[in-house]
Amino acid sequence: MKTAKNRQAVLFIMSGLPASGKSTLAKHIASDYGAVHLRIDTLEQSLKDICRLEVTGEAYRIAYRIAADNLKRGLDVVADCCNPLHMTRKEWEDCAREAGGNFIHIEISCSDEKEHRKRVENRESDIAGLELPDWEAVKNRYYEDWEEATDRIRIDTAHKDVADSRYELEQEIQSRLYPSAENRYLRSGSILTTRRLSIGYLRKGRKKKIQSGLNLSLQKGELLCLIGPNGSGKSTLLRSLAGLQEVLEGDVLLEGRPMKELSRSETARMLSVVLTESVEIENACIRDIVRMGRQPHTSWWGALSAADEEKVKEAIALVHLEDKADRNINELSDGERQRAMIAKALAQDTPIVLLDEPTAHLDLSNRVEIMLLLHRLAHTTDKAILLSTHELDMALQVADRIWLMSSQTSLQEGVPEDLVLSGSFNRVFQSPNYVFNATNGNFSMNYPLKNEVCVRGDKTRMYWTLRALARIGYRAVPQAALQIEARPDDWLLNGSPIYSMEELLEAILHK
Repeated sequence: MKTAKNRQAVLFIMSGLPASGKSTLAKHIASDYGAVHLRIDTLEQSLKDICRLEVTGEAYRIAYRIAADNLKRGLDVVADCCNPLHMTRKEWEDCAREAGGNFIHIEISCSDEKEHRKRVENRESDIAGLELPDWEAVKNRYYEDWEEATDRIRIDTAHKDVADSRYELEQEIQSRLYPSAENRYLRSGSILTTRRLSIGYLRKGRKKKIQSGLNLSLQKGELLCLIGPNGSGKSTLLRSLAGLQEVLEGDVLLEGRPMKELSRSETARMLSVVLTESVEIENACIRDIVRMGRQPHTSWWGALSAADEEKVKEAIALVHLEDKADRNINELSDGERQRAMIAKALAQDTPIVLLDEPTAHLDLSNRVEIMLLLHRLAHTTDKAILLSTHELDMALQVADRIWLMSSQTSLQEGVPEDLVLSGSFNRVFQSPNYVFNATNGNFSMNYPLKNEVCVRGDKTRMYWTLRALARIGYRAVPQAALQIEARPDDWLLNGSPIYSMEELLEAILHK
């Protein structure tokens, strides 16, 4: 979780009617600012389910304490679904002030009543029988101070998509946080941003869009993983951000400046790229390859200074190749070559590093080593590192944030755990052949399970027993004629001891 940098922590209060888009925008604010996201309606429903009591208003008192505690720790907080009947705006302001934080009230509305009611009808709400409340009915002393406040940010989402509403809100928030800043993106920690970006291809003069309306941000000191199925546009997005492929619409901004307005040398001093293509340079050693990264910083003749050589030495040390610096690149393993290319990008000394599938074609040991290396570099050098990958299990473990792409839906972003727990990960990678297990973060094969078995006992042995049983068509149920007890040293199959998994499977198949 990132703390608020160069400013007070902020309490963002989201108010507005249901289905106006406030929860979606609140989620994006939380993601953009690394904020604690308080879904008060969800908290209240959880209290009702757990306590089996009518606890209306109690969720607000709990949310108040959570908000105050996190503001004191320097963390931004987004309080979502704020009902004026249960807590006044002044009470929220007092919460922020007493905790030493700032306060921003955001009101989300949809002025087109027909569009708003259609959203309500289409919404898959966790609140049964969602209806639009009569706002006149709650215009009492609790709501007057909300309505009369002139300093709130007002976003009307009517006739806008999420990307446009999000961009408008981001501009408003930045103007509040940094009213005199010449470069708000830099001050907020976002070093690479996109503005209404559309990516894809031009075919016979016609635009083929893969993704559109993207308002993204990459923060300093974070490792961000770009994941998604084949054909979702990962490489296209990465190449577009790197300036290697022309964007269809919108802008890529580096420290708030549109990339298209920067010279090649300016871009090269801001952004380095590591692609999947292998390097084949005859008679070149690692040191020669890494020296190439200094090209944007050298004179017309390309001569390296003592300071340049020191940068090369530091980059080689960061990837732990000091003892092989003078080895020919063609004599290295695939993992060592990849580390050499990362060192080249580090020697380029840019605040942004983009990598396209850096672990492709590597064995398990090298894949883990590269991912851990990139995670460490992001956190120790304060560089913003973005990589595309098919290593889903590793991305879930090492990424600070994830951009989740799909050809069927718009790009989703957030910390890995939020994307898993919300079901987004499972929806994007849904397949009749496998299923994503949100409990352990693994993918499991979808075998046809026609038989039933009851398994109990040692948890570790149960896990591997169930995996083996699934392969031969058995699913676990609480009660079944076939009973297996997984013990520390053996199994009991309907009371008979079995001493190996192979023996257990053989006994079941011939039963």
